Amino acid sequence: MKARFFPKAEADLSDITEIAFQEESFPPNLIIINQIATGEEVKAILKSRKPFKAPGIDSIPNSFLQAMGQRMADAIAALATACWKIGHYPQQFKNARTIALRKPGNQIYSDPGAWRLIALLSTIGKVIKTLIA
Repeated sequence: MKARFFPKAEADLSDITEIAFQEESFPPNLIIINQIATGEEVKAILKSRKPFKAPGIDSIPNSFLQAMGQRMADAIAALATACWKIGHYPQQFKNARTIALRKPGNQIYSDPGAWRLIALLSTIGKVIKTLIA
């Protein structure tokens, strides 16, 4: 089953002549100047989230963050602002828990194609990414 979800493929890159997307052609990292997240922005994001979606690697469901109210929203806003000021997005927000879900309508689940993989990211990390967007 592992080979089905994670096939080993060697890419032949010898025919690529376009150089517009070389590493040097990209601008430096996005710099956010004097950006401050507010608790109201975070609270609006939390309100728009479905409360019972599967939590990520941090095991914090959206319903918990929503139930914590303004103090939690203010804390997440302070964390986002600190991340922007120092220019660092913590690794724990990038880590994901990957799970396999059955595709609906399939009767034979011994076939790896009857499953789909989803990656569950940190709930707080997703809120911060939404603030950035």
